Amino acid sequence: MKKTLIPISFLAVLVFGLGSINSKLSSNSGGAVSSRTGAPDGSGGQEETCTSCHGGIANSGPNSASISIAGNPTGFLADSVYTVTVAVNNPTGSAAGFQVVALGTDMTTFGTLAKIGNTSKIVLGNGRTYLTHTNKNSFSWSFNWTAPSAGLPDSMSFYAAVNETVSGTRRTYTKMKTFRRKIITSSPEFQTAASLKVFPFQVEKEIFVSGIPVNLSSGMVQIVSQDGRQVLNQALENGGLQGIQLPSNLSPGQYFIRISGLGYQANARFQKI
Repeated sequence: MKKTLIPISFLAVLVFGLGSINSKLSSNSGGAVSSRTGAPDGSGGQEETCTSCHGGIANSGPNSASISIAGNPTGFLADSVYTVTVAVNNPTGSAAGFQVVALGTDMTTFGTLAKIGNTSKIVLGNGRTYLTHTNKNSFSWSFNWTAPSAGLPDSMSFYAAVNETVSGTRRTYTKMKTFRRKIITSSPEFQTAASLKVFPFQVEKEIFVSGIPVNLSSGMVQIVSQDGRQVLNQALENGGLQGIQLPSNLSPGQYFIRISGLGYQANARFQKI
């Protein structure tokens, strides 16, 4: 019987190659590599999704993905934090993963993503910031997104791809949710509360606010412009009558002052001259 001798060096290369393949196939159990959300890539194309590693066809069922924002806000304000959740709807699988990116209208990273707990982590790629899973045992992932303090477009969008293992088959679902900038008007949310009064209405340097509960705890003072920019955010010194110095570089115009604390929120309008 003829014997064929295989050089040890070749065997080493073969074992190393198989190890690399297995590593690639299993690496996503602890998070996906960047650029796997299916979002526009900024040059007329689209990013890949989970199918690039797991195969299959995106959005072929049996389930779907969802993106929700806690409290269902009607729009985002500058320098404000929102809790966002990406989830598999009605999961039937044995394992799952996700990746999400927040993009402005120019298709670049918009705002700041921050993980909650230990179910996700930040990954970077192609000039963008992504959030992805850290294990395969969750079917829902929550994180915080902070809107920038300036340069706000009329809208931004979250793009997410989730992957679920159903009966040994990988299923990928994609989802996009647009979050529009909130333009503050005289809606009930920002009408003057009967108990909250500001004076003078036209002010240059300092505004006085009365009607604040004396026992208000963890109180905050915020001043927001009509186009949604937060221009002041500071702790409330005490209740009752409150004198608040306006930022020295605040431009003339109409603004809203918001007093909030545990179980309390009131707003009033004033004009900077």
